[in-house]
Amino acid sequence: MTLGHVGGIVHYLENRPTVMLLLIILFGFVFRISLLFPSWRDGIPSGYDTYIHAASAYFIATGGLQASPTSPIYTPVFSILVAIIYQLTGIQPIYLVVPIAVVIDVLCIIPMFHITRRISGNNNTMGFLGAFFTAINPISITLLVLGSFPSMFAILGLLTIISILVSDMGERPAGIVLMGLLGAFIFLTNILTAAFYILLITMVFFHEVVFRKISGLIKPLIFSLIITIPIAGIYYVPRISYFYVGLLGGMEYILWVLPPLIITMIALIPLLILFKSGLKEKYIPRKAQHLRLLEIWYLTTPMMALIFIWQVAVLSRLWYFVTFPAIVVLAIVFVTKFRLMRKIRKPVTVKAAAGALLITCVVGSYIGGYYCFNEFYSLTPDRVQLINWIETSTPMTATFCAEEEFLPTHLGWYIMGLTGRMSYESILYFAGPFEVGTDVALHLELAKNITTLEATSQYWLQAVKDLHVTFVILLSSKNHTNYASIHDEIVFTNTEYTVYNVSQYSS
Repeated sequence: MTLGHVGGIVHYLENRPTVMLLLIILFGFVFRISLLFPSWRDGIPSGYDTYIHAASAYFIATGGLQASPTSPIYTPVFSILVAIIYQLTGIQPIYLVVPIAVVIDVLCIIPMFHITRRISGNNNTMGFLGAFFTAINPISITLLVLGSFPSMFAILGLLTIISILVSDMGERPAGIVLMGLLGAFIFLTNILTAAFYILLITMVFFHEVVFRKISGLIKPLIFSLIITIPIAGIYYVPRISYFYVGLLGGMEYILWVLPPLIITMIALIPLLILFKSGLKEKYIPRKAQHLRLLEIWYLTTPMMALIFIWQVAVLSRLWYFVTFPAIVVLAIVFVTKFRLMRKIRKPVTVKAAAGALLITCVVGSYIGGYYCFNEFYSLTPDRVQLINWIETSTPMTATFCAEEEFLPTHLGWYIMGLTGRMSYESILYFAGPFEVGTDVALHLELAKNITTLEATSQYWLQAVKDLHVTFVILLSSKNHTNYASIHDEIVFTNTEYTVYNVSQYSS
């Protein structure tokens, strides 16, 4: 097949936007599935937060929202969705969370097509390219690896709101009501995305009211908040006392944060050049709309970085917010650049160069995604052996506290997600199934110190009794002299883990 034939097919599809968009969506599914399922070992998905989301869905399905270990500080919509599908299908949540996240991620292609098309002046080609770049978005692949599924769900809501803003519905009552409901959806799905949305509205306000750069965006956004805030308040007000738990963090993530933070800052350069130099007239179509929104949307991310500079763990999750406006810019520049090249080069050369560049993007994204999925898999043989022992040798009412060798392993999340047993981890992001008025400080201290406190100390006994811990899992490679007094209660051991039965202390 020659380039001419390829060009003819593309031209045919450009005139049939629905068919073209469906093909891009199908490609997005195939792209992710080809990355995901080869990384599943023994039928179990890789990832970090994957397991805690599966556990939350399981506990919600079997005991209601109050039974979820994350319910005090994690917004519940994604877990509720998985729980409903689990109840309808009987498929265990651990096998549902990733496929559902893939569907959510691929659905982002639709609003991104519409946003890019509208901002570029109703140009279908630029809309298709924006959809294509969304289909191979390496940042969304990273989110799938990390298990940041609620944030992906909330981002779908955010993109839909922006899609409404740039459409003819933006200032109509139906559009405002829909944005208000989607805003509430964001607040009940992911706190960080909700914070980004509020900051975006704040920056729009400053642009329109303070700097008097009228874009016509602030009125529908403010009116939509009248619907968003009361609905969100129903969930947030009773949980205000817990939010500081979720905001605690340390400097362990510093090496994870620097690369995305640097990439974020570098990614700002093309947009700043685009808006602040003569290149704007060269690359932006004359019919382009809502350029002010694009600029505000893009610049909101570094503002978020400045606000959360004290919280290193949060910074690493900000860089995906800059991806989507960057995709719009890339689509506009890509198409315009190659159209300009037609004036000075042969069309065949231009098509070959554009095709080669797109193929390079696909290959690069695929290689990066394949590396991520295999690099971050941490279900070791010893861990599988431990999980199997828990499933076959402990009751469903068993409660664990698991020591962590390093923060990202999340053994306790594996236990909950794969076995349905409750587990408390020795990590700062501890969240227990406690209600308002419970001694949160005690639980935090237990989470941080259970592996170092004397097994017979009064404080340790009170913590174990309070949370009804029946088994403590420690790393076999460490010298846990504090547990010498309960040495006879070792019930499982391998080269990686040793399990102590401490049920006599929890009664």
